[in-house]
Amino acid sequence: MATGSEWPETRLLADEFMIPLLRENAVRFVHLARNGHLQSDGFTILDYSHHPEQLFARGPWTLWDDQESVGTVPQVAGTRKCSLGAKGDVGDWWLKHVFGGRPFRQIMGFNAGEEGRRLGDQVTSKMPGRTGEFPLIDWGWHRQQCEDYLMQRFGVHWPKSYCTFCCFSASMGALPAHMERMRCHPDIAGMAEELFATAPARVINKQDNNFEHDWDALVSGSAAQLPLA
Repeated sequence: MATGSEWPETRLLADEFMIPLLRENAVRFVHLARNGHLQSDGFTILDYSHHPEQLFARGPWTLWDDQESVGTVPQVAGTRKCSLGAKGDVGDWWLKHVFGGRPFRQIMGFNAGEEGRRLGDQVTSKMPGRTGEFPLIDWGWHRQQCEDYLMQRFGVHWPKSYCTFCCFSASMGALPAHMERMRCHPDIAGMAEELFATAPARVINKQDNNFEHDWDALVSGSAAQLPLA
Protein backbone atom coordinates (compact mmCIF):
# COMPACT_ATOMS: atom_id res chain seq x y z
CA MET A 1 0.00 0.00 0.00
CA ALA A 2 1.31 3.42 -0.99
CA THR A 3 0.87 5.70 2.03
CA GLY A 4 2.86 8.47 0.33
CA SER A 5 5.35 9.33 3.09
CA GLU A 6 7.92 6.55 3.20
CA TRP A 7 11.51 7.54 3.97
CA PRO A 8 13.67 8.10 0.84
CA GLU A 9 16.29 5.51 1.81
CA THR A 10 13.77 2.70 2.36
CA ARG A 11 12.14 3.47 -1.00
CA LEU A 12 15.54 3.29 -2.68
CA LEU A 13 16.40 0.00 -0.97
CA ALA A 14 13.10 -1.53 -2.05
CA ASP A 15 13.69 -0.45 -5.64
CA GLU A 16 17.28 -1.71 -5.64
CA PHE A 17 16.81 -5.05 -3.90
CA MET A 18 13.19 -6.12 -3.35
CA ILE A 19 11.64 -5.26 -6.72
CA PRO A 20 14.32 -7.21 -8.67
CA LEU A 21 13.91 -10.15 -6.26
CA LEU A 22 10.15 -10.21 -6.84
CA ARG A 23 10.71 -9.96 -10.60
CA GLU A 24 13.34 -12.72 -10.62
CA ASN A 25 10.96 -15.11 -8.86
CA ALA A 26 7.83 -13.97 -10.74
CA VAL A 27 6.04 -13.09 -7.50
CA ARG A 28 2.73 -11.36 -8.07
CA PHE A 29 3.16 -7.78 -6.89
CA VAL A 30 0.04 -5.71 -6.27
CA HIS A 31 0.46 -2.05 -5.35
CA LEU A 32 -2.61 -0.24 -4.02
CA ALA A 33 -3.65 3.21 -2.81
CA ARG A 34 -6.72 5.08 -1.60
CA ASN A 35 -8.55 7.51 -3.87
CA GLY A 36 -9.79 9.77 -1.04
CA HIS A 37 -10.75 10.19 2.58
CA LEU A 38 -13.91 8.06 2.33
CA GLN A 39 -14.05 4.38 1.51
CA SER A 40 -16.73 5.26 -1.02
CA ASP A 41 -14.02 7.17 -2.95
CA GLY A 42 -12.62 3.77 -3.87
CA PHE A 43 -9.10 2.46 -4.37
CA THR A 44 -6.55 2.47 -7.17
CA ILE A 45 -4.41 -0.43 -8.38
CA LEU A 46 -1.05 1.25 -9.10
CA ASP A 47 0.62 -1.93 -10.31
CA TYR A 48 -0.34 -5.56 -10.87
CA SER A 49 2.48 -7.62 -12.25
CA HIS A 50 4.66 -10.70 -11.93
CA HIS A 51 7.54 -8.56 -13.26
CA PRO A 52 7.36 -5.24 -11.38
CA GLU A 53 9.72 -2.43 -12.37
CA GLN A 54 9.38 0.10 -9.57
CA LEU A 55 7.84 1.00 -6.26
CA PHE A 56 5.33 3.83 -6.45
CA ALA A 57 5.95 6.51 -3.83
CA ARG A 58 2.32 7.61 -3.69
CA GLY A 59 -1.14 7.20 -5.18
CA PRO A 60 -4.05 9.60 -5.79
CA TRP A 61 -4.58 10.17 -2.04
CA THR A 62 -1.96 9.84 0.66
CA LEU A 63 -2.10 9.55 4.43
CA TRP A 64 -0.55 13.03 4.59
CA ASP A 65 -3.40 14.37 2.45
CA ASP A 66 -5.85 12.69 4.79
CA GLN A 67 -4.30 14.11 7.96
CA GLU A 68 -4.21 17.62 6.53
CA SER A 69 -7.74 17.51 5.14
CA VAL A 70 -9.37 16.70 8.49
CA GLY A 71 -6.90 18.55 10.74
CA THR A 72 -5.54 15.61 12.69
CA VAL A 73 -2.30 13.73 13.31
CA PRO A 74 -1.39 10.08 14.02
CA GLN A 75 -2.43 9.08 17.53
CA VAL A 76 -0.49 6.85 19.92
CA ALA A 77 -3.46 5.93 22.13
CA GLY A 78 -6.09 3.41 21.09
CA THR A 79 -6.20 1.77 17.66
CA ARG A 80 -3.86 2.82 14.86
CA LYS A 81 -6.58 4.50 12.82
CA CYS A 82 -4.07 6.06 10.44
CA SER A 83 -2.56 2.66 9.62
CA LEU A 84 -5.94 0.98 9.37
CA GLY A 85 -7.21 3.59 6.94
CA ALA A 86 -4.10 3.89 4.78
CA LYS A 87 -3.15 0.20 4.69
CA GLY A 88 -5.66 -2.08 6.39
CA ASP A 89 -8.78 -0.92 4.56
CA VAL A 90 -6.98 -0.94 1.22
CA GLY A 91 -5.53 -4.41 1.67
CA ASP A 92 -8.81 -5.83 2.98
CA TRP A 93 -10.65 -4.47 -0.06
CA TRP A 94 -8.23 -6.27 -2.37
CA LEU A 95 -8.26 -9.54 -0.43
CA LYS A 96 -12.06 -9.66 -0.36
CA HIS A 97 -12.14 -8.94 -4.09
CA VAL A 98 -9.62 -11.69 -4.90
CA PHE A 99 -10.57 -14.47 -2.47
CA GLY A 100 -14.28 -13.79 -1.95
CA GLY A 101 -14.41 -15.77 1.31
CA ARG A 102 -12.23 -18.66 0.16
CA PRO A 103 -9.54 -19.81 2.65
CA PHE A 104 -6.17 -18.06 2.44
CA ARG A 105 -3.13 -17.34 4.63
CA GLN A 106 -1.88 -13.82 5.25
CA ILE A 107 1.77 -13.54 6.36
CA MET A 108 2.32 -10.68 8.81
CA GLY A 109 5.74 -9.14 9.50
CA PHE A 110 5.40 -8.48 13.24
CA ASN A 111 8.66 -9.26 15.02
CA ALA A 112 9.07 -11.17 18.28
CA GLY A 113 8.83 -7.95 20.29
CA GLU A 114 5.35 -7.28 18.94
CA GLU A 115 3.38 -10.14 20.42
CA GLY A 116 0.64 -7.69 21.34
CA ARG A 117 0.09 -6.86 17.69
CA ARG A 118 -0.44 -10.54 16.90
CA LEU A 119 -3.04 -10.76 19.65
CA GLY A 120 -4.74 -7.63 18.34
CA ASP A 121 -4.80 -9.05 14.83
CA GLN A 122 -6.31 -12.34 15.99
CA VAL A 123 -8.98 -10.55 18.03
CA THR A 124 -10.02 -7.97 15.44
CA SER A 125 -9.71 -9.91 12.18
CA LYS A 126 -13.19 -10.66 10.85
CA MET A 127 -12.43 -11.48 7.22
CA PRO A 128 -14.02 -14.79 6.14
CA GLY A 129 -11.46 -17.44 5.18
CA ARG A 130 -8.43 -15.54 6.49
CA THR A 131 -5.75 -17.13 8.67
CA GLY A 132 -3.01 -14.79 9.89
CA GLU A 133 0.48 -16.22 10.28
CA PHE A 134 3.39 -14.58 12.13
CA PRO A 135 6.68 -16.31 11.23
CA LEU A 136 9.03 -13.78 12.84
CA ILE A 137 7.27 -14.17 16.19
CA ASP A 138 7.25 -17.95 15.83
CA TRP A 139 10.99 -17.93 15.07
CA GLY A 140 11.74 -15.59 17.98
CA TRP A 141 13.23 -12.98 15.65
CA HIS A 142 13.37 -9.48 17.14
CA ARG A 143 14.18 -6.35 15.14
CA GLN A 144 17.92 -6.89 15.51
CA GLN A 145 17.81 -10.42 14.07
CA CYS A 146 15.86 -9.05 11.09
CA GLU A 147 18.41 -6.30 10.51
CA ASP A 148 21.28 -8.79 10.81
CA TYR A 149 19.66 -11.07 8.22
CA LEU A 150 19.16 -8.19 5.78
CA MET A 151 22.77 -7.11 6.23
CA GLN A 152 23.97 -10.65 5.54
CA ARG A 153 21.64 -11.11 2.57
CA PHE A 154 22.05 -7.74 0.84
CA GLY A 155 25.13 -6.17 2.43
CA VAL A 156 23.36 -2.99 3.56
CA HIS A 157 21.87 -1.63 6.75
CA TRP A 158 18.09 -1.61 6.25
CA PRO A 159 16.42 1.07 8.39
CA LYS A 160 12.88 0.68 9.65
CA SER A 161 10.04 1.37 7.24
CA TYR A 162 7.38 3.79 8.48
CA CYS A 163 5.82 7.14 7.59
CA THR A 164 8.09 10.13 8.12
CA PHE A 165 5.58 11.75 10.50
CA CYS A 166 4.70 8.60 12.45
CA CYS A 167 4.59 9.11 16.22
CA PHE A 168 5.08 5.42 17.05
CA SER A 169 8.84 5.80 16.63
CA ALA A 170 8.83 7.59 19.99
CA SER A 171 6.63 5.07 21.76
CA MET A 172 8.38 1.90 20.57
CA GLY A 173 11.93 2.61 21.75
CA ALA A 174 13.19 3.83 18.36
CA LEU A 175 13.34 7.55 19.13
CA PRO A 176 17.17 7.94 18.86
CA ALA A 177 17.21 6.39 15.36
CA HIS A 178 14.20 8.49 14.38
CA MET A 179 15.85 11.74 15.52
CA GLU A 180 19.01 10.85 13.60
CA ARG A 181 16.89 10.37 10.49
CA MET A 182 15.26 13.74 11.04
CA ARG A 183 18.70 15.36 11.28
CA CYS A 184 19.64 13.75 7.97
CA HIS A 185 16.43 15.04 6.35
CA PRO A 186 15.75 18.54 7.74
CA ASP A 187 13.22 19.20 4.98
CA ILE A 188 11.14 16.22 6.09
CA ALA A 189 11.52 17.22 9.74
CA GLY A 190 10.17 20.68 8.93
CA MET A 191 7.15 19.29 7.11
CA ALA A 192 6.35 16.91 9.96
CA GLU A 193 6.65 19.73 12.51
CA GLU A 194 4.29 21.87 10.46
CA LEU A 195 1.72 19.07 10.27
CA PHE A 196 1.66 18.63 14.04
CA ALA A 197 1.79 22.36 14.80
CA THR A 198 -1.04 23.39 12.48
CA ALA A 199 -3.49 20.53 13.03
CA PRO A 200 -5.37 22.23 15.92
CA ALA A 201 -5.63 25.46 13.94
CA ARG A 202 -7.00 23.62 10.92
CA VAL A 203 -9.73 22.06 13.05
CA ILE A 204 -10.67 25.32 14.77
CA ASN A 205 -10.62 27.33 11.58
CA LYS A 206 -12.10 24.71 9.27
CA GLN A 207 -15.16 26.87 8.59
CA ASP A 208 -13.28 30.20 8.67
CA ASN A 209 -13.05 31.64 5.17
CA ASN A 210 -10.11 33.82 6.22
CA PHE A 211 -8.03 30.96 7.62
CA GLU A 212 -6.21 29.94 4.44
CA HIS A 213 -5.37 33.57 3.66
CA ASP A 214 -4.18 34.23 7.20
CA TRP A 215 -2.11 31.04 7.34
CA ASP A 216 -0.43 31.84 4.01
CA ALA A 217 0.46 35.29 5.33
CA LEU A 218 1.85 33.79 8.52
CA VAL A 219 4.18 31.30 6.86
CA SER A 220 5.28 33.81 4.20
CA GLY A 221 6.54 36.23 6.84
CA SER A 222 3.87 38.89 6.34
CA ALA A 223 2.10 38.15 9.62
CA ALA A 224 2.22 41.85 10.54
CA GLN A 225 -0.55 42.38 8.01
CA LEU A 226 -2.95 40.08 9.87
CA PRO A 227 -5.83 41.53 11.89
CA LEU A 228 -5.41 41.32 15.68
CA ALA A 229 -9.01 40.18 16.23
